[in-house]
Amino acid sequence: MGKNQTYLSPEAKEIEELLEKQYGPWVKEKDLGFKYFSDKTEFNVFASGIQELFLQVFKNENSGEVQVMEQKMKNLGKNLYSATVNGDLENMMYRLKVKKRGKEHLALDPYTEITSLNGDKSLIIHSNDIEPQGWDEDSFVELKNPVDAVIYETHVQDFTQSSSSGVEKNGKYIGLVEENTTIPGTDIRTGLDHLKQLGINYVQLMPLAQNGSAIEHEDDSYNWGYDPENFMVPEGSYSERPEEPKLRVLELKEMVKKLHQNGIGVIKDTVLNHTYVFGRNSLRKLAKDHFFRNTNGSGCGNEIATENPIVQKYVMDILKHWQKNYHIDGFRLDLMALHSKKTLETVKRELEHNNPSTMFYGEPWKAQRSEIDDIHDLKSMERKNQINSGIAAFNDKARDGIKGSPNGTDRGYVTGKIMENRDLIKDVITGEVEIFKGQPYEVIAYTTCHDGNTLYEKICKSAEEFPHEKKKEAAKFANSIILTSQAIPFIHSGDEMLRTRKFDHNPYKGPKEKNMINWHKKEENIDLTQYYQGLIKLRKDHPAFRIGNAEDIRESIRFYDDKDLEYSPKGLVVYQIDYDEDEWDDITVIHNPYHEKAKVELPGDKRWKVVVDGKEAGTEQILSFKGKVFRADELSTTILHT
Repeated sequence: MGKNQTYLSPEAKEIEELLEKQYGPWVKEKDLGFKYFSDKTEFNVFASGIQELFLQVFKNENSGEVQVMEQKMKNLGKNLYSATVNGDLENMMYRLKVKKRGKEHLALDPYTEITSLNGDKSLIIHSNDIEPQGWDEDSFVELKNPVDAVIYETHVQDFTQSSSSGVEKNGKYIGLVEENTTIPGTDIRTGLDHLKQLGINYVQLMPLAQNGSAIEHEDDSYNWGYDPENFMVPEGSYSERPEEPKLRVLELKEMVKKLHQNGIGVIKDTVLNHTYVFGRNSLRKLAKDHFFRNTNGSGCGNEIATENPIVQKYVMDILKHWQKNYHIDGFRLDLMALHSKKTLETVKRELEHNNPSTMFYGEPWKAQRSEIDDIHDLKSMERKNQINSGIAAFNDKARDGIKGSPNGTDRGYVTGKIMENRDLIKDVITGEVEIFKGQPYEVIAYTTCHDGNTLYEKICKSAEEFPHEKKKEAAKFANSIILTSQAIPFIHSGDEMLRTRKFDHNPYKGPKEKNMINWHKKEENIDLTQYYQGLIKLRKDHPAFRIGNAEDIRESIRFYDDKDLEYSPKGLVVYQIDYDEDEWDDITVIHNPYHEKAKVELPGDKRWKVVVDGKEAGTEQILSFKGKVFRADELSTTILHT
């Protein structure tokens, strides 16, 4: 791993100094975890409130795993326990035995990077010693501004699990990046080729760290992964052979490398607010008083106290590990409001030293009440504290305003609740630079994610009376608002083909059949997929839709409400973008939520080019128009320019 205490940013060094004052010089002198040499291995563990700590070492023999030694670790004071074992321990395994209140508990080193099957023991080899060919040449995806990102959320298994994907290694790390795959018997692209065709440039993968629910060697075992067990270890369920500990490391790196080669960055969905089953968790056994609060703000039985300096260090070390050893481009943080603002700002600055283009965002809420709100002089990363931090947050109000809440039958702008949500749509368009007074790159604009019904299912529930084609149009319309927003656009995997999950809003533990992408949906809705492709190309080719700065957005965007131009019906949202860095002039966007054509007065006696309407989207002219009043397609977005 190298020195996990080597920090680069002033903010991280400040935390290190606080730790040194509290725990002594070992903070800078020792690596937590193990440090391997060919003639010896050193082990260092942070622990508190225990009586004794023992190191157990195992090796593989024909008969299975055999314990070869148990050694009491020395208490060096200031919460550091240490042991040195002579000899070459490479590829052996170890675990910890904790004596606490007269009882013995087995635990894993929290700094474990590779485990045996199902996280039973830690492997004595570092993940940076396992590399695919060409890893040294691999690099992060670069961005000038986070609003240049188009994020596509998926799950490693879901994306290629179905036989309809045409992928050989279904549901695996390497299956996600198989090339030249199509729906069997067709030329319709799937998998990686679908991502390339769509034009997205970031894939957000649901949790990759080893979780406590999935049984890695059982084919039918499934979980979304929001129950972390070992924070630095890749999940084995996505490996071809999870019983081979080093293979998953190689496969994950190969997946990241292949995505990078195709211009796609990797964002790791990261759960740092709680652990899996509290009673069995190693952090609880080793240092409960340092690592946990006494409330259940996560709704999962426990919550991690990331305001404590030793935990801040652990969080930084976890994310730096994934960035350094797996070349992860960014992180999505689950229940971000359970973390302190200072912690996340510090982590972001530290990550940016290695990758200035690091994507860093999360959910600005928590599941339940937390004592973090009662800590004096501490700000949690909820929405009111997130603005102007440089850290982006999901906009749930806009999500609900566009199509209604994730699970209910309530409606939004695209399903008939128009006037009540019209102002929210305007906020989405500008990246919320007026309502929250922040920057557009601090906002994730989205309609759906893994939580809640899929976009199509939500529209079916809230607009049952719509015929199928109108439901499809409403789904298309919803994400056309997102993909033309000045914020960072986010798409849930399958939105572009009307994905369904049998109307289950929370199938987090499976079965696989319910969660997996049915690629025949793309075949049935190829026109919809092509529409998404066109909107993404429009966004990438034209900086007017990703201006990236609040002041420039205010100067460049003018709503018709502020101009002396007429339109009807009154629930439309119509605006113009005049941005000097874009080659197009008089860009006019019309969002029409009605099931009838809209009338919009256009300025001047000009010839207009339509590039987006209810059926097609892109950068090429669909039709030319000259006149004073334009009739825009129903239940859709129209974009014109001169």
